Amino acid sequence: MPDPSETPNLERINLLNCTKLCSISSSIQNFKNLGILSLPGCKSLKCFPPNIQFSSPIKINLSDCVNITEFPQISGNIKELHLDGTAIEEVPSSVESLINLEILSLKSCERLKILSTSICKLKSLRLLYFGYCLKLESFPEISEKMERLEYIDLNYTAIRKLPSPIENVRGLQSLALQNCSELDTLPENLRNLKSLGHIYGERSGISQLQSSITELNQPKILSFSGCISFVLPPLSGLSSLELLNLGDRGKTKIPQDIGSLSSLEILKLNGNNFTIMQRKKEEEVDLVHPYGIIICLPGNGIPEWFSNQSLGSSINIPVPQLCCSRNFIGFALCAVIALKEFPGGSENLLFQCDYRFEAKNRS
Repeated sequence: MPDPSETPNLERINLLNCTKLCSISSSIQNFKNLGILSLPGCKSLKCFPPNIQFSSPIKINLSDCVNITEFPQISGNIKELHLDGTAIEEVPSSVESLINLEILSLKSCERLKILSTSICKLKSLRLLYFGYCLKLESFPEISEKMERLEYIDLNYTAIRKLPSPIENVRGLQSLALQNCSELDTLPENLRNLKSLGHIYGERSGISQLQSSITELNQPKILSFSGCISFVLPPLSGLSSLELLNLGDRGKTKIPQDIGSLSSLEILKLNGNNFTIMQRKKEEEVDLVHPYGIIICLPGNGIPEWFSNQSLGSSINIPVPQLCCSRNFIGFALCAVIALKEFPGGSENLLFQCDYRFEAKNRS
């Protein structure tokens, strides 16, 4: 470890995967300009020196220091603290001293069980990560306002209910609850989070989204694939929704009011039991968006009402004269993709369509 007396202006320390590093000197706090202390993968490091105070703004990364069992007893102007993959079992009350902390990450801390209620005193906190903390069953009461908190990651935890009162995180924009199998409901007062735009609940135990969700200002993403018993609220109040993921739910019908989602760009329905997508009835509302929409459906055939069809990766079609009219909406494209094996899963597939117009001179 560098000596502060020899390099007093040092701004960064990066000791990635220094597996023989066993300890850190308390003199680390004497680097007055130190902005980044990065020690990920230092597997022999068992603790951080106690009562360390950093005067300059600093980002600390102790991720994958697998033998660190206690939350660092540090204070000062700490902006980010990354403790992913450590053996920490508890976030203690001393965390309240990190008043300037903006990012706290304890992803994949498989022994983590307890979060102190003092976490609500982190008024500068913006991003909070607890994903893959498999033994984390409860989130402490948020008894004070955390108005800057934008994102909470509880993916793959054993969480049973969301923190309350949830309205104390009024600035929350995104909530990640993927694979929270013990979580079966969302609080009614979620509607008070007017900034909440993204809810990810894939393969969770959530069975219902209250109709009060329509009271949010501008929800953009609702993702609940794999939630077999999930019940949607009326969609008519979700005109700002851009992505709706209802895949892998074993359903046989598309929601009748899907046409009311006037801002929808992506609709994921893969993994359901639809037979084939029929031509819409005249009285149904169109899904119209200036940039088009994407719909992913299971199946192995193209509907007959696509009049121009072809095998292979390309097709040539005559452009109708209607495309020069102001009433022209756009083109509808349907493709069947057949893959024998794809280890990444369908969620990670990306397809691209290129088009080219050719004008012919009139005689």
